[in-house]
Amino acid sequence: MVQLARYVIGLTWIYHGIFPKLLQIAPLEQAMTGSLGFSDEITYLLVKTAGVAEVIFGLVFIGYYRLKPILLLNIIG
Repeated sequence: MVQLARYVIGLTWIYHGIFPKLLQIAPLEQAMTGSLGFSDEITYLLVKTAGVAEVIFGLVFIGYYRLKPILLLNIIG
């Protein structure tokens, strides 16, 4: 059961990094990040960076789910 939960959580991070941020930026992602007041170019880079970070975190979570800092970052995220 723990293995299933680990993969579901990790793959959710990976999915949400790839599809709404890396492959094609979702309008909601663009609007939320754009509301911070940055230019369109910076907003684009922030969204892409967030997507890469989510994919990396998903992979790290799957591999190192027993580390307390990883679990805390998952709860915060």
